[in-house]
Amino acid sequence: MLSNLKINNTNNVKYFGLDRYQTNYSFALYVQGKCELAQPYCVQAKRRLFACLIYLKQYLNEDDLVAIYHDVIDESNTQLPGFRLLIDDVRKGLFKKILIWDLESVLKIDKLHDQLIGLTKSEDRLEFFDLKGNLLQSDTLPISQLLGV
Repeated sequence: MLSNLKINNTNNVKYFGLDRYQTNYSFALYVQGKCELAQPYCVQAKRRLFACLIYLKQYLNEDDLVAIYHDVIDESNTQLPGFRLLIDDVRKGLFKKILIWDLESVLKIDKLHDQLIGLTKSEDRLEFFDLKGNLLQSDTLPISQLLGV
């Protein structure tokens, strides 16, 4: 996975054990970064990935992580195939929680904003959360989740 951080306009997905999918606690991690022209690898994506892994180790159960998605882009190309794969897997029901480095920065990208909002309207129990404590949830939640049952 880290070797893909060396190449512009790449994406990668790392899946973990199948027994982790479709549980109430299963979640995925999404990281994206822009690579500057003179860099040998994407420093931004690497730092974000490591910060998310540290957060995961401190506050979440590592066994509930089902996949890590990342995109490395440059100024000329803003395609995010890793993000599209993440959306496909959400629609398949593999997980309902997604940890993102910074939800605010992702929502500032018009294309991603529209996709995230559309996804929260179409999927029940979906949660996007970040290291800063920001949360974006589905419009509809089952009564059992509201009651904490």
